Amino acid sequence: MGDGFGAWFESLLRSVDENHFTAMVAIMYHIWLQRNSAVWDYKVGLPWHVHATAVASFDAWRKAVGTEPRQHEASAPTVAVGQSTGQLFCYFDAAYVAPDGEGAYGLVLQHAGGEFFAAKNGLLPPCHGPFMAESYACKESLSWLRERGVMEVVLRTDCLNLRHTLSSSAAEFHSYDGVAVSACRDLMSLLHSCSIICIPRSSNVLAHSLAQAALSQANSMAWEDVPPAFISTLVD
Repeated sequence: MGDGFGAWFESLLRSVDENHFTAMVAIMYHIWLQRNSAVWDYKVGLPWHVHATAVASFDAWRKAVGTEPRQHEASAPTVAVGQSTGQLFCYFDAAYVAPDGEGAYGLVLQHAGGEFFAAKNGLLPPCHGPFMAESYACKESLSWLRERGVMEVVLRTDCLNLRHTLSSSAAEFHSYDGVAVSACRDLMSLLHSCSIICIPRSSNVLAHSLAQAALSQANSMAWEDVPPAFISTLVD
């Protein structure tokens, strides 16, 4: 029986091309990850999230092995700073406590029309100043977006200095701040379309409220579809 199954599986591999087989593996792998998340972390994701992350993994594999169609390669991912090219807006902000260097982040993902999509907050590594905290918050937002399979987005921040630094073509300065900025640039370059614009602090109250709340939390928290109660009244 084992030999029969092996022969069947071998014939199956021959019947599908490499792209189709890899797509199947990506889907099964992310279903398995979702199963582990449900069993061990008591977190049940949405089906579209599993699909989106599987597609993102498959796209990353095609880029790595050079199997993408030529017409797709012609439109290589670019980072257009200040241009709203994405369908989703990701607001991020950092909270910073100067005496002990403690920092926290707040992230809010919304549709272009303003509808709430998802949110997350949590603590940051020790920070040497507000700019470093903002840079780490940006890094957290980009990592979160990649995990969700979001490949087109507009980042929104009230930190003008960070926006200018990320838009500059100058090499990163050699400091802890520079390491964080470099990580942000690397993550932005992996997205299909990523822009960053500066907004007034009054327009970033959701992310700011989440960052402030994270300072009193032991662990990071995430919300899907429905915002947390303490910011629900602020959501349009």
